[in-house]
Amino acid sequence: MAARKKIAIVGANFAGLTTALRLSKRHSVTVFDPAQDFEFLPNIHELVSGVKSPETLRLSRRRLLQRAGHRFVRSAVESLDPRAGTLTTASGRRLGFDVCVLAAGGVNNTFGVQGVEKFAMPFKSVADCAAIGKRLRSLTGSGGQISIVIVGGGLEGVEALGEIPLDSDSDINKGENK
Repeated sequence: MAARKKIAIVGANFAGLTTALRLSKRHSVTVFDPAQDFEFLPNIHELVSGVKSPETLRLSRRRLLQRAGHRFVRSAVESLDPRAGTLTTASGRRLGFDVCVLAAGGVNNTFGVQGVEKFAMPFKSVADCAAIGKRLRSLTGSGGQISIVIVGGGLEGVEALGEIPLDSDSDINKGENK
């Protein structure tokens, strides 16, 4: 009987988990990610308004992968040597592989908008959006007029805008967009 191919997957978000879950137990699959939980990001904008809570958008990566018969290593991968077929984790652990899938995810891009790095709150994770929601609730609870700027008019920006609570006296609710 031939040895099972060793497949390393770096990153356990949508791409990494989908790849792992589509591989059968005929493969020896190990998935690496520094975070314990998978975050269901398509609904993170609902944390801004409080429609969802952080715990409803988090799933244990270890549990998801164990159900499929695979292994989860909670660690960042620090280096990769494709010729030798090895990777090294942040803790110094070295593991071999026959195939390596890189699904490490994306990074925030401010597109050079001045002040974003210093003043804006990131919108990339469950924790980020929960913090935005908490901050908005504290601002709207103060009773005074507030201004909110959303940097980015893509899907996430529009979804976040739709979650911002407006009172009935708001110019936007009166149709008096200025």
